[in-house]
Amino acid sequence: MAALSRFLHMMLRPLGALLVAALLCLAGAVPAVPAEPSVSARAHEALSEAQHLLQEEQWQDAERALAAVIERFADEPYALAAAWQMRGYLYSEKDRPQEALRAYDRVLELEVRDPVMTQQVRYNSAQLLMSLDRYAEAIQRIDAWVAAAENIKPEQRVQAAWIYFGAQAYATAAGHLEQAIEAAPQPAESWYQMLLAIYQNAQDQAALKKWLPVVIEAYPHNKSYWQLLSSVYLHLQEDRRAVATLSAAYHNGLLTEGQDLLHMARLYLYAGVPHKAARTLQDALRSQKISASAANFELLADSWLQARENSAAVAALERALAAGGGPVVSLKLGRLLVQEEQWAEAREHLQQAAGTEEGRIGGEALLLLGMAAYQDGRPADARAAFTRAREYSGVRRQADNWLTYLAQSEGATGS
Repeated sequence: MAALSRFLHMMLRPLGALLVAALLCLAGAVPAVPAEPSVSARAHEALSEAQHLLQEEQWQDAERALAAVIERFADEPYALAAAWQMRGYLYSEKDRPQEALRAYDRVLELEVRDPVMTQQVRYNSAQLLMSLDRYAEAIQRIDAWVAAAENIKPEQRVQAAWIYFGAQAYATAAGHLEQAIEAAPQPAESWYQMLLAIYQNAQDQAALKKWLPVVIEAYPHNKSYWQLLSSVYLHLQEDRRAVATLSAAYHNGLLTEGQDLLHMARLYLYAGVPHKAARTLQDALRSQKISASAANFELLADSWLQARENSAAVAALERALAAGGGPVVSLKLGRLLVQEEQWAEAREHLQQAAGTEEGRIGGEALLLLGMAAYQDGRPADARAAFTRAREYSGVRRQADNWLTYLAQSEGATGS
C-alpha cells in the first residue's frame, strides 16, 4: 500500500494545474452606463465620465466622480444604482471586498427594474461573499441569480458552477457544469477541467471514471488526463485498467519526460508486470531521458529481481554501485550473489556493506558474509563474521544458530 500511495501522489500532482485552470472565471468588465431614457442627460454624462475613469484605472478620480454622482442625483434611483454598481466594481478592483459588497447591496436595495444590472450584481456579490468565506450567503445569492435567469445559457451555468464550487457545494456545481457541457456544441476545455477538479475535491472516483474517458476523447493529447484516469483506476483497485491506460499514453508518445517514465515503471512494478518496468527503464536510460543515477539503476535492478532475471539484476546493481550507490546497494548485490552461489564475488560487496554504521544493514551483511565464507570452505572466517554479527540484535539469534552449528560440525569432525 505504501507503493500505491506514493504512486497516487505523483499521479495526482497534475491536478494542481487543472484546478487553477478550472477556477478561472470571466474578468468583470466596467459596468455599462444606463441609456438616457432611464436617467437624465446630466446623470448620463456624469456616469459616462466615471466609467471612462474606471476604464483608464484612474481609481481616485473615479471614486470622487462616483461620490459626486451619488450626491447630485439622489432623486434618480436608476442613476444611483448605476453609480453604486460602478463603486462596487472599483472596490473589487482595489481589493476592498467588504466595501464592494456594501456597494452591491445598495444596488439591490434600490430595486431598480433592470434585470441585467440586478443579475450582474447578484453574481458579483456572490463572488465577493465566497472570497469572504461567507459560503451560505454566497449560495443564497447565486441561487437567486439562477432562479431569475431565463433560458440559462451554458456559459451562465459555468459561471454559477464556479460560485457553487468555491462554496464547496460540489453536487450543485457539478450539475450545472454537466448541463453546460451537454448543451454546448463545443464545450471549452476549461469547463471539463473544472468538472474534474470538482469531482476530485468531492473524492467522487466513480464520476471521474465516467467523465475522464469523455475528456480524453475530446483532448487526447493532454497526458494529465490519462495519468489522472490511471490513478482513478488504482483508487478503485482496477489495476489492469490503470496499467492499460498509462500504457496507451506511453505508446501514443505522450509520456516522454523522465519523471513520467519513472512513474510508468513504478506502476508496472506495482501491478506485477516487472518485465515491462525493466524494459521501460532500460529504454529511458539508453535514450538518456532519465539520468544514469544510482537510484535509477537500483530501480532497474528491483524490476529484474521481481522478473526473476538475476543476471540482469546483478548487472544493474553493479552499474548502481559505479554511479555512487551506498551500503544498501552493496548489501543487495552481495545478497543476490550469495543466492547465485558466487561466494568470492559476494564477499567484496558484503564487506563494504558491513562497514556501515547502520545496524540493520551491517548485521545482515555480516550474517551473509559468514554464510558465504562457510559455503566457500573458510570456517574460521565464517566464525569471525558470525561473532561480529552477534553484536546486532536483529540477527543475533541467527548468528548464534550458525555458531552452534559450526561448533557441532567441528566437534563431529574432531571425533
